[in-house]
Amino acid sequence: MGKVAINAPNSGPEFYNTVIEKLVENGEDKTLGIALHICAFKNIVLDPATLGRAFRVVDDKFDIIPCCALQSSKFLKIIYALAEDKHILYPDRVLAALIATELTVKLKKNSQTLEKILLKLDNSTADDFFKDILSRCSKLLLDPENTTIPLLFNQSPLAGLPEEKPPLTVGGGFTVQRPVPKISRNAPCHCGSGKKYKKCCFEKDQELLRDPSPYKGLTMTEVKKAPGLVEDAELIKEMPPHELQKLVPAELNPEQLFIAYRACHLYSLYEQALNMLVELRSRPNKKEFAEGHMEDLFDSALDNFDINLADRISQIVPFDTLTASELTKLEYKIVKRHKNLAALDKFCRLGITKSNLHPSEHPFLQLAFLFEHKYPGLAIVFARTALISESDRFFDNDLLVDTIFNCRVDLDQDPWDDPAVSYYNSVSSDYDELEEKDEQINELACQLKQARKTIADKTQELKIREKELDKLVAQQSTAPVSKTNTPESDNEKKELAEKIQKLRRNVKNMQVELRNQQEERLSLRRQLEETRQENESPKEPTFREQAEKPIDYAELPKKILVPEYSDQFIKQCEKLEPAVAAKALQQAAGFAAHDRAVWKQTVPMTAVSHLYRIRVGINYRLILEWQPGQRIRVLALIPREDLSNWIKKYKNS
Repeated sequence: MGKVAINAPNSGPEFYNTVIEKLVENGEDKTLGIALHICAFKNIVLDPATLGRAFRVVDDKFDIIPCCALQSSKFLKIIYALAEDKHILYPDRVLAALIATELTVKLKKNSQTLEKILLKLDNSTADDFFKDILSRCSKLLLDPENTTIPLLFNQSPLAGLPEEKPPLTVGGGFTVQRPVPKISRNAPCHCGSGKKYKKCCFEKDQELLRDPSPYKGLTMTEVKKAPGLVEDAELIKEMPPHELQKLVPAELNPEQLFIAYRACHLYSLYEQALNMLVELRSRPNKKEFAEGHMEDLFDSALDNFDINLADRISQIVPFDTLTASELTKLEYKIVKRHKNLAALDKFCRLGITKSNLHPSEHPFLQLAFLFEHKYPGLAIVFARTALISESDRFFDNDLLVDTIFNCRVDLDQDPWDDPAVSYYNSVSSDYDELEEKDEQINELACQLKQARKTIADKTQELKIREKELDKLVAQQSTAPVSKTNTPESDNEKKELAEKIQKLRRNVKNMQVELRNQQEERLSLRRQLEETRQENESPKEPTFREQAEKPIDYAELPKKILVPEYSDQFIKQCEKLEPAVAAKALQQAAGFAAHDRAVWKQTVPMTAVSHLYRIRVGINYRLILEWQPGQRIRVLALIPREDLSNWIKKYKNS
């Protein structure tokens, strides 16, 4: 069987672009597919924007592929946008990505943007069919010369046409109803002109009969244009996005309005979806129902950072009356002022990409410190991020652990029970080994600790002076104005002004001194890092590494040993903060009871047999002697920086 002959006017691209635009405008999706095949057969290069609009309307998306194969690089931006457009169904977006891939390879263009699109699409589905297509795209980008991958662009424009002319059918999957009454050709015309029907409206009615619908007296075109002419709501479910956009809410019945809202929401046509709900809200007994769905639409608007739509909804349904959660209300405030987040996002990107950053800079650490006193929740979030992203920066991370501790206290949470601290403890166990072995590092660490303490003291003193200055300035501004100046009042004003000036100088000097202290701390930290790198040597396997696998708790002695406590440990607990002492006792009891969490923080002390150390926070180490099945004796609770000295004294004793 031969292919169907294609007959079209011998006109240029302008004619065909006009035809395609008209078909798109009228929503003639099936006719549009045929016209696209004609354009491809005649090698007509359509305007990229026109072809992009045709992609949204055409019934069978594969009809557009031959025309896409003729496009230049100007079309790439448009097809990329179609692949990312959430208003388009996911399968059509995947097809757009496939077309974009073949066109990118054909034109030998940079594929970086397309690779990002493919990754996002792949992450959005669990369907193996679509994953296979996206995998095929990735393989084609990696190996454009691979001839084993079938290409859509290699198909002939005629491939999409039927082998033979399809039979003329009237109607679709429904019972046809006449759009015009049945009347004899010689009878008077139904329009009332007095003429015979065959000489009046006969020809016009023949055109109407070619567009039947399941509704008596109406053509399918009329029904789609104004669904409110009938009671049926099902036809709206089948409408593509361009037809949904043309619906007039006032012409629909309540059931049709709701179906249209659901369809618009599915295609991410949120403005039109709201129009449907606004109209539905005005109908009898539908106000509460419509407002409930407006809340769902409100969430969608926030998810898409559509503040205009969110504002429209909040004006229709007062924000205070929404049953939205506190989190949703917070999202609304963030979206409303999202431009203020641009600088913060830029700073976070630096922390992630590490581009143009000095090795000593640590954006997430700086953000954690910035928010510590005012916004403890944010401080903990950024501190956790910093600990995970830069887990090998032990000295900075010590400060972050302190920040988390202080912020958890402010939030009335257990200061020791933060998952990020446990993570940091587990990844920094080898760092303790380094401290034990290198006296130079220990000395620098002590200096760094002293520098941190000095900075903390100076910061506290600076805050006090700033408060005094604010108080004096307020006193000066609120002082009563005397109508008559006396020598006493002039002297008081002069003394107050001198005090303010002196305090300002003190504050400025302290700020300079504080900056110098911070620079000194930074210098010490760099020395520590350099010294650690210089003294690095092959590390001995840690306790967990020696085991090659997690400790087999089934093989541990079943008998629970009651720990013994040395006099030194008891005295140390009496002197330390109650929270530290309580944590130490908890760790000792956990070790004795074979608590997995405690054992993960336990490391054998290679310098002395039968001795083990357990982390107590970031600053202390619990030392105990353990003879399996026989004895557990808690020896000491010491600051981490004193660990090497304690071991030396213990070995010499």
